[in-house]
Amino acid sequence: MFVEEVVRRQAGVISRAQARTGGMSDDQVDRRIADRHWRLVHRGVFLVRDRDFGAEARIRAAALVEITVPRTSGMRRGRGVRVRRRDLPAVDRVAMRGLALTDVPLTVLEAAVALGGVDRA
Repeated sequence: MFVEEVVRRQAGVISRAQARTGGMSDDQVDRRIADRHWRLVHRGVFLVRDRDFGAEARIRAAALVEITVPRTSGMRRGRGVRVRRRDLPAVDRVAMRGLALTDVPLTVLEAAVALGGVDRA
């Protein structure tokens, strides 16, 4: 039941770690991949076959790989998850379906920097 609830809540996306927490073995996860019930979208992150990899699923999958938390957060790095610690002003944050996200201007700027299109100032 846990795995199905996670998949429903996360737009069809689930991580291997979440599946393990839900009681699945690595063999069971690997079987779902081999049978094409799940497909790999990021290292250790999967999309259920009957779900579209739309905007919400993409964002949720990315959040299972890299997250930004306030500097004072006690959150620890999970396996396969990159944790960035920084404080963001309210103008740079938005919420979408229960997810806290960076707003479009900051996201575009950071993507441009990451892709080498902008020098870091």
